[in-house]
Amino acid sequence: MDDAVRLVHEAVDAGITFFENCWEYYNGKTENWLGRALRGRRDKVFLMTKVCTHGRSGQLALQMLEESLRRLQTDHLDLWQIHAIVYDNDPELAYAAGGVLEAFDQAKKQGKARFVGFTSHKDPAFHLKMLGPARQRRSPGAGAASPSPSKGRSHDQSWFLITTGVGLGSAVTECVPADPSGARTPTVSSPSVK
Repeated sequence: MDDAVRLVHEAVDAGITFFENCWEYYNGKTENWLGRALRGRRDKVFLMTKVCTHGRSGQLALQMLEESLRRLQTDHLDLWQIHAIVYDNDPELAYAAGGVLEAFDQAKKQGKARFVGFTSHKDPAFHLKMLGPARQRRSPGAGAASPSPSKGRSHDQSWFLITTGVGLGSAVTECVPADPSGARTPTVSSPSVK
């Protein structure tokens, strides 16, 4: 854990301000590491984590949020997202009564999440299914959808046109080769954040 804390301190000191995590990464261990590392630095970063309900209830999502906040040692997230919209029925489950999006609304009202969104690694049609109803129910702080890039897929560039066209922000995380050996280093680009 000491190495993780040291790396986060070095990153913040070097100007890195965006930190992404997920409830299920190593069963919460990464949130514990990041929470410890951000002590005294929380106000210098934009903190994101993801919830992994995969169609289960909004109540479960709120329970997961409380656990994430405890592990991250903070009272709020800058961005809380649904992790991995990957099945064709995920959008319907998210929008269903008692679904995760109701939990998002509640978390925003309580000041526990400034912005909400989703991540996706699959078919862009799932992205559109998530965005369609969002246009009608948008409230301040809604959006911030962030698909992961797909090699060989043509939808990555059009994604920004879709989200900016409906007033939502986009953030894409990707890995690029760091050296000739093929090691990969994460990078973040955010051409449109509203």
